[in-house]
Amino acid sequence: MTDRVRKRREAWRKINKPKQAESVVETITKAVNETVATKADLALLTKTVEGIQENMATKTELAKLETRMLRMMLLQTLVLVGLLIPVIAKLLL
Repeated sequence: MTDRVRKRREAWRKINKPKQAESVVETITKAVNETVATKADLALLTKTVEGIQENMATKTELAKLETRMLRMMLLQTLVLVGLLIPVIAKLLL
């Protein structure tokens, strides 16, 4: 016997009015179906979260990337200064 049938019978016995019992059971069943997660729902959520975690960078990886970017910016600045010094020297002389 399914849970729904059992609930209907129990509700009918308590209320003793089949239409009211049916209404109560349908209301409860709808509320449960709309708000309670199933094992399949939780499994899907778990897989989704694991997939997101795999694609996320760690704080250490982000710190390394930031350091690398700052080094590249410093190198670019030094190269530009090195290129501008001869140009400025010619203009001043």
